[in-house]
Amino acid sequence: MIWDAYISLQGWSDNDTPITNKCPIKKQCAADILTIFSDHCTVKFCHENGKVEELKRRWCNVCKDDKKYVQKHTKWKAFHVSSNLLCRQHIQSHYALYKEHCRELVLTEHHHAMPRKIVKANTEVLKGSQQTLDGVFQRAAPKEFSQESVLKAVAEFVVCDDQSLLVASNASFRNCLVAMRPKSITADFPSTHDVSVYIHTDFVKYMDGL
Repeated sequence: MIWDAYISLQGWSDNDTPITNKCPIKKQCAADILTIFSDHCTVKFCHENGKVEELKRRWCNVCKDDKKYVQKHTKWKAFHVSSNLLCRQHIQSHYALYKEHCRELVLTEHHHAMPRKIVKANTEVLKGSQQTLDGVFQRAAPKEFSQESVLKAVAEFVVCDDQSLLVASNASFRNCLVAMRPKSITADFPSTHDVSVYIHTDFVKYMDGL
């Protein structure tokens, strides 16, 4: 199952594998972000010309409470309307605090929130222990094309590399698949819905087997 590979990549053992709801909700997946950022909220900002703009997303609580930062950049800069990925990249500038909060709340640090030098060091450790994706999956390369194998491969890519489900329907991503098999048609490739259902079903099977 793809979840065995994911758990191995996270460095968890069978005894400490997190067991929560069978279908994790978005807020649970973003729990580490809430150690630095606020939850989603709506804020109205007033421009110098009097125009009022209403924005939705998150406050960086660290920047917002930093008087020197606000004085230099204004409080507006502490409000992030970007994606979770970019929020985690911003967390890198507060990594020491993020690491401390994750330890206190028993949360796994997200690799996108970790400074690149730390991620690189961890990667070198994994290489030293000869832990590769080939070793994790322990499977032979497929000998022929099948829709099922493509669906499984895309699902593994989404889960293990922390990609968005929307990548399955991304035109550039599909062009890469077509380049590997030019005679493919649209029906050969899984949709975002197909990948979502596959991941959920596989996860439920995995949890039932614990």
